[in-house]
Amino acid sequence: MPFILESCSLPPKEVFARLRSAPGCCWLDSGNGSGKQQRYSVLAAFPFQTLTAYGNRIEKRIGDEVTHHAVPCSLGYLESELTKYQSEDAELPMAGGAIGHFSYEFGFRLAGLSSSVGRALRWPDFCFHFFAATYVFDHLESRGSFRAIDTDLGRAGLKQLRTALEQVEEKQALAGPAAPFSANRSRENYCAAVEGIREAIASGEIYQANLAQFFSTPFTDDSAVLFSRLRDLNPAPYGAYINAGDRAILSSSPEQFLRIDSDRRIVTRPIKGTRPRGRSSATDRRLRDDLFSSTKERAELLMIVDMERNDLGRIAEFGSVQVNELYCVESYATVHHLVGEVEAKLRSEIGLREIMRATFPGGSITGAPKIQAMKVIQTLEPTPRDVFCGSIGWLGFDGTMELNIAIRTIVCQEGRADFGVGAGIVWDSVPDAEFQETLHKAQALFAALQSVRG
Repeated sequence: MPFILESCSLPPKEVFARLRSAPGCCWLDSGNGSGKQQRYSVLAAFPFQTLTAYGNRIEKRIGDEVTHHAVPCSLGYLESELTKYQSEDAELPMAGGAIGHFSYEFGFRLAGLSSSVGRALRWPDFCFHFFAATYVFDHLESRGSFRAIDTDLGRAGLKQLRTALEQVEEKQALAGPAAPFSANRSRENYCAAVEGIREAIASGEIYQANLAQFFSTPFTDDSAVLFSRLRDLNPAPYGAYINAGDRAILSSSPEQFLRIDSDRRIVTRPIKGTRPRGRSSATDRRLRDDLFSSTKERAELLMIVDMERNDLGRIAEFGSVQVNELYCVESYATVHHLVGEVEAKLRSEIGLREIMRATFPGGSITGAPKIQAMKVIQTLEPTPRDVFCGSIGWLGFDGTMELNIAIRTIVCQEGRADFGVGAGIVWDSVPDAEFQETLHKAQALFAALQSVRG
C-alpha cells in the first residue's frame, strides 16, 4: 500500500494546541526529544473508527454509528482490524495505525484469571482510535510531516488534519481555585500492605511485588491544558494524551513497555529503582550514585530483567534474546531511575495476540513471579488500577508497535482526576521508605494539577 508524505514546519506543541479540541485527539509525546528513545512524536485526530473492548464484547464506532460485536477473542478482533490496512512496505513509520491503551486488569483476562470487580467493570480492557493520517515530528531531523496511507480514508484524514491546523490557536485559560487531594489509603495502611508483601516473600509465594496507592481530586476543566502543564514540568520519552470521549488519559511515563520495529525486533526497557532529584548538583550526583550502587535496587531490577528475558523467549527466535543494558541510570525532571533493556527477534508466526499474552502486563509493575504477584497485589490494593500500570501507545498497520508502561498517568473522568503511584517491594524493603518513594514519583503530577487549579 503506497503512502502520502508532506512536509510541515509546525512543532508538536503548536500542532497539539490546534488539534486539542478535535474528536479523538491524540499525542504520543517524546518530550524534548533529547534522548535516544525520543526520536518521534506522533499527533492525530479524527479517527475513522474506534474499537473498545469489554471482555468478549467489542464496541465499534464509525462516525456517529456504534455497533456491538460478540467475539471469541477481543485481541484477535483488534489484530484482524489492523491487518485490513496492512502494508508490505514499512519504509514510512507511523503513517497509519491505532493509538490507545490496554488496561492493567486486561492482564488478568489474558492469564485466565478473574479481575477486579466494582468500578473496574465500567472500564474497558482496551480502547484504540484508528487513524489513516498522522502528523509526525522527527526530533533528530527537527522537522515534521503529514503521513497517510494512500487510500480514500488516508486522503480524507489528511484533509481534516490540514484544515484543523489552519485554524487560529485557541487561548488556553486557567481553571478555578485549587481543590484538595484525597488518597485511597493512609500511610499506615500502605505500610501494613508492604508488610503483607514481605510476608508473602518470606513464605515463598513471590520474590517481589509492586504496591500502589491512588490520589484523586475534583477536576472538570480542560484536560489539554493540564497535559501541557504536565509535560512542561515532567517531559518524558513516553508521554501521551488521548481524548477517549468520556475521559482523557494523560501520561508522562519514562518507561517503555514494548517496541517492535519493521525488522520484527522487539525491545522492552523495565525500570526498577528510584531516587529523587537533588536540589544541588552535588546532592543530585550523590543520589544518582547511590541508586547506581544500591544492592537492593540492582537485585530488584535483575529479577525483572530475567522475567522479561523469559517472557520474550516465549515468542522469540531461538537464541535471539539478549540483554543490551543492565543497571543504566536515567535522569528525569523529578527522579532518577535504574533501567535495563532486553531485546529479541520475533518468530515469523507471532502476532499481536501471542505478544500480549506472553508479556502483558509489564513485569516492572507486577513483580515476580508475575501471575502470583498479581494475585497478591489484588488482595492488598483496594482500588482497581485501570489505565495505571497498563500500556498506552501505537499499533501500526505495518506491524510496528510502541507501548509505554502507564505510570505517571492521570485519568480525567467523572468530574475528577485520578492517578496511581507505586513502589517495588522486596524482602529488604523498609515500609516508610517505600511510601516516601511513591510520593517522590507523584511530585510532578501533584504540581501539574495544582498549577492549573489556581
